[in-house]
Amino acid sequence: MSNRRTPSSRRHQPSAHAKLARTLLLPMPRQKAEELALQYHAAFQALRMGRGSAHGVAVLLQLIVLAGFVDEARKHELRAEVLVATERGINAALEHGKTRGEWVLDPQTDELVAALIGWHNDQLRAAPLAVFAEALERLERMRDGRSYDRPPAHRSATGSRPG
Repeated sequence: MSNRRTPSSRRHQPSAHAKLARTLLLPMPRQKAEELALQYHAAFQALRMGRGSAHGVAVLLQLIVLAGFVDEARKHELRAEVLVATERGINAALEHGKTRGEWVLDPQTDELVAALIGWHNDQLRAAPLAVFAEALERLERMRDGRSYDRPPAHRSATGSRPG
């Protein structure tokens, strides 16, 4: 019998955790990004054609929140005033729809939503999955009435020690 060890075939295979970590660094798969973009475009076009619904308005509100969270995690290029104005306009459309049964956007909100959809389409194609996972988790906390602040950034091991 030899004292040599036979190399384990598992030695060179990355762990499930390592695979997941690598996957989270990649952008969203193209098909999934297109499916999400289609939802936003369909809801927006339905409102433009006067055939919107409460569900469509909710989809657009989700778009605003996710676009803001993704931007906050990445580039900080979206102005908060734009997101707030868009959200106000969509909430006004929601109230108008509930009271009058007409699901439409005012011209300013229409323009803002059109620009935001284009912006978010770019985010869907480029932002890492980890950013979307965090944004979706924050959205769920928001829906549950809990704090949706961004978690504090992890400190590196090479950083200065406290105290």
